[in-house]
Amino acid sequence: MNLTESKLKYLSAWLGSRRVRYVALLALTLFVVFAVMRLGFYWYFSTEDEHLAGGEFFNALYIGFKFDLRLAILVVLPVLLLEAIPKINLVLNKLTRWISIAYLLIVFTIILLMYFVDYGHYAYLNERLNATALQFADDMVISAEMVWQTYPVIWLIILLSVLILAFVVAVRFYIYPVLDKEYKRIGILERIIGVTLFGFILLFGIYGKLSWYPLRWSDAFFTKSPFVNAVAVNPVLFFYDTLHNKQKRFDKAKAEKYFPLMAAHLGIDTALNKPLDYSRVIAAKPGKTPAPNIVYVILESFGSNQYGLFGNSLDSTPYLDQLGRQGLVFDRFTIPTGGGTARSVFTAMTGIPDVYPEETASHNPLLIDQHLIMNEFDGYEKYYLLGGSASWRNIRGFLTQNIKGLHLYEEGSYTEPRVDVWGISDLSLFREANKVLKKSAAGKPFVAVIQTAGNHRPYTIPEDNQGFVVKSLPDDKNQWQGYLSDGRYNAVRMMDHSVGKFIEMAKQESYFKNTIFVFHGDHGIQSSPSPHLPKYHDRLNFARFSSPLIIYGPAVIDQPKRISSIASEVDVFPILAGLAGIEYTNTTLGRDLLNPFAGMQNYSPLISNVRMDGMMGVMSDRFVLWRDHYNKKVLMHELASDKPQDDVREQYPGQAQKLSELAEAMYETSRYMLHYNQTAKIQ
Repeated sequence: MNLTESKLKYLSAWLGSRRVRYVALLALTLFVVFAVMRLGFYWYFSTEDEHLAGGEFFNALYIGFKFDLRLAILVVLPVLLLEAIPKINLVLNKLTRWISIAYLLIVFTIILLMYFVDYGHYAYLNERLNATALQFADDMVISAEMVWQTYPVIWLIILLSVLILAFVVAVRFYIYPVLDKEYKRIGILERIIGVTLFGFILLFGIYGKLSWYPLRWSDAFFTKSPFVNAVAVNPVLFFYDTLHNKQKRFDKAKAEKYFPLMAAHLGIDTALNKPLDYSRVIAAKPGKTPAPNIVYVILESFGSNQYGLFGNSLDSTPYLDQLGRQGLVFDRFTIPTGGGTARSVFTAMTGIPDVYPEETASHNPLLIDQHLIMNEFDGYEKYYLLGGSASWRNIRGFLTQNIKGLHLYEEGSYTEPRVDVWGISDLSLFREANKVLKKSAAGKPFVAVIQTAGNHRPYTIPEDNQGFVVKSLPDDKNQWQGYLSDGRYNAVRMMDHSVGKFIEMAKQESYFKNTIFVFHGDHGIQSSPSPHLPKYHDRLNFARFSSPLIIYGPAVIDQPKRISSIASEVDVFPILAGLAGIEYTNTTLGRDLLNPFAGMQNYSPLISNVRMDGMMGVMSDRFVLWRDHYNKKVLMHELASDKPQDDVREQYPGQAQKLSELAEAMYETSRYMLHYNQTAKIQ
């Protein structure tokens, strides 16, 4: 027998092993299921042709299939162990077989459920399933109700049941019988070679690469397109890995290292402040008499791409557009966290970007004692109004523990009826707010924060809508200009309609003439292409960070103005304190951009927790730079470029170095501030 015949003999003997074929068929079946789910993800969520450019899509599939193979092999490893047990292995013992089938059924069901949740998670947040999704478990009742009202739950349960049944049938009637095939005796040498070869294939499937380093998530995040990267991710493995990617609370040494840089950014006199003392007393400016009221409206999921003020021709925001034309507009205003209402609320109220990766900062009981500029409005009544419950993400605890004398209005406080999981409608919320504010106006001035929720799945349009008319988007999807569905389009229109009715109501009340109204989104949101905006909004997935700040108050603001310098959500309360003319102590990253100090330059911090890695960026007038702590990479993009997705560090090394240091400084300072912004620690 020659060498080739010998190899074929060993290979034939190995393939004849019933246990090997059983495990191989199981792994292949699971791999096919995972691959189909990946293709289904692309088919369902793909919206732009550019995702296929340059072969990136096919590379994403190739990488993704390797992750799918890894998962399939990991699932069958326990079955492999059951096969190896002498005397009671799968071939010899019926009970062991049924144990293996029960195990496979349970694991397959869990994995399918995770894929279903992943689809919903991506549709909701434009992110593959990761450990941040556990935040929704803390508010299980609200989350479950939102899912029930938003998704076809019954049909999904039926589909899940059908897929599970199909898997059981495949295992029981097509894979399981392999174990009962006629036994073929295999020699010792053939067994050794077969086990070695099979073991090598299993290890290679798990390792994933012919290189020194195994297949990692850095391989999946190989392109500048967030969607292409998402196609390469396996949500089950990704979820598991992000559970273990923990972060220290803060690094004091790094915060100290960057204190001089941050002091210059914040206007802190280092001769007066010791290291890590970020407090600065801002003197009162000549203000209006009497002291103006503040109404601060945080609009749900509302980005720049949806405004007519920014070129959207679908006429979805006529009322907010009008307020912008009559007031101050910061048209390059950013939301640092780029997604997640609780993170945005925490950032807006504290002036500190919520850089917590595992959970929101508001959920950590050690962080709810924060020094807020809102408390510096001495003599003001303080209100927070939202249409639903304040129990989610410990927002109630965060607000009530931090804001002195807060009047909190939430679900159960109103006479207006509840319309969906998010409580009363935005229009009802504004009507209720107007009732509260007109009563308050008879006494002290007030600061009121109103948080809407109507522009949120399930996009409910209330029957009591004061003349709102539902419309449909154009048939040509290329004309949707930032919208993905009629539901979202009409939800934005309804939110704008509600704002318009609120201003009409306020104009009838005495408090209107001395009130500053403030509007911005809690974050932007995934959108269809927005050709009316600069290219970087689409190419860099910037829609989630961009939401203009509108400040309206005809009797308080001297003249309308559009301000195109960079601004951030952390700056809102310093700006409002400046407009109100109060003296206050600022301890955070926020700055009063309407009253700049000598040499002040505008930069906006940006955070992405997509991969739980503390990814931090900074935006200047010309560039945006990201420091990716997961991949240890730095990327800088030129905003006005025709190809903003290109990395331009080599063309502008000086700017890249400066922005990279500032991004790291903002990140480390934010981490430190979260734990050292307590009122007791700064007095």
